[in-house]
Amino acid sequence: MQHSQLQRDYLLRNGIDSARIRPVRPPISVPATAESRLPKPLFRFIAGAEILVFTAAARLDYFKNVELLIDTGIHALEKNIPVRVLIVGGNEYDDARQAYLLSRIRRGIRLIS
Repeated sequence: MQHSQLQRDYLLRNGIDSARIRPVRPPISVPATAESRLPKPLFRFIAGAEILVFTAAARLDYFKNVELLIDTGIHALEKNIPVRVLIVGGNEYDDARQAYLLSRIRRGIRLIS
């Protein structure tokens, strides 16, 4: 099963027969809620953003290319574009990946870790 063209290309490069690969497009729904359940620091981060770029990923793996989002946010800040990037995701097995992604952001521009 593939979630993206990048995954398909990876599988093909690693010898998986294309006839065995099927695209999967899981439905996404947002339940209605009457109140915000966000922790206050996160709410302030979002509310204070003039431009917010957001992504959610269950796993912070290679296929998500979160580095591109981080690098683009940093580049925008260097061009005085008031952007905040929010990446939500990962699990207890992603500690090394989270540390790597966080290390790409200079401490002077990092608001939440």
